[in-house]
Amino acid sequence: METGGSLERRGRILEDEFFHRVDQELMAKLQAQMAHDSAKESLASVCSWAPDVLLDQLVSAGVTAQTLVAMTLFPLVRTAWADRQMDEAERSAILRAATEHCAADSVAYKLLEGWTTAAPPDSLYDAWKEYTKAFCASLAPEARQELRERVMKQTREIAEAAGGFLGLGKISPKEESTIKEIEAVFCTQ
Repeated sequence: METGGSLERRGRILEDEFFHRVDQELMAKLQAQMAHDSAKESLASVCSWAPDVLLDQLVSAGVTAQTLVAMTLFPLVRTAWADRQMDEAERSAILRAATEHCAADSVAYKLLEGWTTAAPPDSLYDAWKEYTKAFCASLAPEARQELRERVMKQTREIAEAAGGFLGLGKISPKEESTIKEIEAVFCTQ
């Protein structure tokens, strides 16, 4: 027969074990929330325009700030090089857009700056298309739409930066074709 002290001691052991497990679960949840919040804050620093719901989906999809910068800025470069040349207005507009997403001394900015003087290889466009298609398929329709609209707005601004003659033909046919190709990537699932 159990004595009162032995039963009481076993009860404390049971309580300690129970609360220890609960504490571990709570700690794991807290750590996961902190990691999520940190990743979300990092993404918000490069895309301050994005609503919370999109940032949450990006974090859940495992998207990093660097990946997002590459995914959103590459179409600008691709469009500017559509006619096989980049003029100074397009270059300036791209670098201005880049400063919204990354610091001028960052690796991403330096890489983008290099792409304004020498066109990136077509293989990079192929990789961007594949990644963006897969990524967009993982987003909710509203988030995908928000991202598409933002990227396409910036892409059109780059195409219009070169101007045209007396304001006519601001976007060349080659740039318009490239813009349509880029937009199609965001619309496929």
